[in-house]
Amino acid sequence: MRITVLGSGTSTGIPVIGCTCATCMSTAPENNRLRSSIYVEHPSVKFMVDCSLDFRQQALRYRMPRIDAVILTHDHADHIGGFDDLRGYNFIQQGPIDIYGTAAVFKTLRERYAYCFRPALQIGGGLPQLNLIEIEPGKAFQLGDLEILPVPIKHGLLDIVGYRVGKTFAYMTDCSFVPETSVPMVDDIENLIVGALRPTPHETHFSLPEALEFSRSIRAGKTWFTHITDRLEYFATNASLPPDAQLLHDGQVIEVETC
Repeated sequence: MRITVLGSGTSTGIPVIGCTCATCMSTAPENNRLRSSIYVEHPSVKFMVDCSLDFRQQALRYRMPRIDAVILTHDHADHIGGFDDLRGYNFIQQGPIDIYGTAAVFKTLRERYAYCFRPALQIGGGLPQLNLIEIEPGKAFQLGDLEILPVPIKHGLLDIVGYRVGKTFAYMTDCSFVPETSVPMVDDIENLIVGALRPTPHETHFSLPEALEFSRSIRAGKTWFTHITDRLEYFATNASLPPDAQLLHDGQVIEVETC
């Protein structure tokens, strides 16, 4: 299974508009971060986790050949803001795209993108064609030959989900707390991508030390950090971290064995 990091940045993206800090002014590609999302390629299915505000740019940059499905973690703009541009893949694939999410996420989608879900006088090429498939946190579903398990986590006061993909990979962005009942779902995971916003505590996200502590607590094999602010310069931060727990960068490719 091949995972491409479409974006590793927080909701503002990096560089942040108007910021002149060293990270935002850096010319190193590793410090230029689009909004967080990944693209997963398996012989049986190709899908994204989240559809960021930068989706159009990500699709053009990484030339994803097809998108069979999108699985959504929650309904914040940086995770669903590229929704309308999915129609480009409707043109390519000549059919609708399956969207997986919780009832709460779909409520927001239907409100924010109401024009996609109400009868239209004419469709033309202007409406994304989507199949909304509701999921239940903690209850696995099938994508191709992969079992996908929505893992209940907290984003501040919000109930959202991370995902375990197969038995060897988990993606847990925008996480501030993992309920005790969710821990067994990711215990001993071989490959973990987890949000690590900044060096210091935050109300709705793990800090880098908290994310590292969580990784160690579940005995994760290899860990990568995502949803990163400009407070974490890529090279200096990774030099301070152990080799098995590192910041991601946009365009990074991770190969994962599935079972």
